[in-house]
Amino acid sequence: FNSILLYIIVLWRFLLLRRRNDIFHFCLIILAPRKVASSPHHSFSISPPRSFASPFYLTLYKQKNFAMWLRTIIFLVINFAALGIGGLFTSKGVPSQWYQNLNKAPWTPPGWMFGFAWTFIMISFAFYMAYAWENIAKRNLLIILFAVQWVLNVAWNPVFFKYHEVTLGLVVIVSLTVLLGIFVFMFYNSMKYWTLLVLPYFIWLLIASSLNAYILFKN
Repeated sequence: FNSILLYIIVLWRFLLLRRRNDIFHFCLIILAPRKVASSPHHSFSISPPRSFASPFYLTLYKQKNFAMWLRTIIFLVINFAALGIGGLFTSKGVPSQWYQNLNKAPWTPPGWMFGFAWTFIMISFAFYMAYAWENIAKRNLLIILFAVQWVLNVAWNPVFFKYHEVTLGLVVIVSLTVLLGIFVFMFYNSMKYWTLLVLPYFIWLLIASSLNAYILFKN
């Protein structure tokens, strides 16, 4: 936690930089470190800019995992934003009379398990995406898949809990499960053991899909 807090503070200090070239340089290092380092056309050095010349910044700049941590923080914010939006609907939908009167699957987890599982899943997925950003060649495809995943994840909650569209909810969550399957299998050669970080998300969606399907067919 202390390391994450330190990186957040450093990022905030970088955003206060007045020199646009240094900010642009820093953003390129964060978003595409390999491309910048290997490009024969770049006109600037990969060495730290003069604004970062203090021992404190220089030490952090040399750490190999610095960019990885920053990307992880960004994806954590995006992932937990999705959970926050979804929580607006689940907080009212779960205790509602409509949901409580439904016939639910015998394997439905206890209520506390959902919060714990989604927190763990979103943290793991943030690390997965941060690593994938640098190591998957088809970055545009990665961005599209991540964006669609985010939309589907958020959309299921109002579809199911607010509008009570169980059938449409099943379509949404099955689509999300298939999408996560793409992350697992299509990117395996590039991600290797990092794929373990996305498996909890995929497995949880399989369970969630079965719960949604049970409600559809038993009510």
